[in-house]
Amino acid sequence: IYKNDQYVTYAKAKVDGTFFYENGKEIRPTELTVTIGSGKKKQTLTQGVDYIIVEDGYKNNVKAGRATLTIQGIGKYGGTKEVKFTILSRWLKLN
Repeated sequence: IYKNDQYVTYAKAKVDGTFFYENGKEIRPTELTVTIGSGKKKQTLTQGVDYIIVEDGYKNNVKAGRATLTIQGIGKYGGTKEVKFTILSRWLKLN
C-alpha cells in the first residue's frame, strides 16, 4: 500500500525545454522535472528509477495546441499522471 507521497498522481510535473513547434510529426518530449512532497520533504524523482514515460501515453502531440504525456510510477512509487505541454504553430518559429 502506497501513501499519498508515493503516488506520482500527486506529484508536480513539467516538461523541460524551451518551445516545441509542430513539424508534421509526433512531438515526444522526454526530459521532465517531477517533484513530490513539499518543504523539507520535497523530492525530485528520477526517470527510469521512480517513474517512466508511458510509451503509448502521448496524446494530441502532432498539431499546435495542448498535448499530454503520461508518466507512471515505478519502484516505490505508484499511480499515473498526465503532464500537459504546448506545441506552437510552425509559423511562430523564428529561424
